[in-house]
Amino acid sequence: METWFFLIDSEPGEPFWNMALDEALLWTAAERPGPVFRFYQWARPAATFGLLQRYAEVEQWTDLRPLIRRPTGGGLVPHQNDWTYSVAIPPQHDWYHLKAKESYVRLHRWLAAAFQRVGFDVRLAPVANPEGLGRCFVGAEQHDLLLAGRKIGGAAQRRTRSGLLIQGSI
Repeated sequence: METWFFLIDSEPGEPFWNMALDEALLWTAAERPGPVFRFYQWARPAATFGLLQRYAEVEQWTDLRPLIRRPTGGGLVPHQNDWTYSVAIPPQHDWYHLKAKESYVRLHRWLAAAFQRVGFDVRLAPVANPEGLGRCFVGAEQHDLLLAGRKIGGAAQRRTRSGLLIQGSI
């Protein structure tokens, strides 16, 4: 059993605050002895989009505002009634050295197992469904969380010298 440094259960936060706090967790990850797991909700509807996406493109896909760039990759995510989480891993932790796909699969296996323990038959997507490219909950990537064949959860990540940040939404 592995011990993690912190569990942060945030109150519903303003959209810009939620993204700023996750980014701060990434840039300060190296200062902590272990990973930080944070889960949170949104004080009002918003949408986030990946670090490499273009605002001019994603603003056409949703009417939700504010529209905020995440510090991780991935596609457009609407935040209205979702449960959002982040994991900030310091560079000295074993998980930091996993390949991106391995860390993604590990986290989603944990989440699927948690859902199964409370009676939901959540599985990992065996293959990608590229429908809605760039929009997270339209299609699915391999290893996203599925319930009855429909995507209910996904994540994106970013690795820097300061640490690894994984942000996800269910």
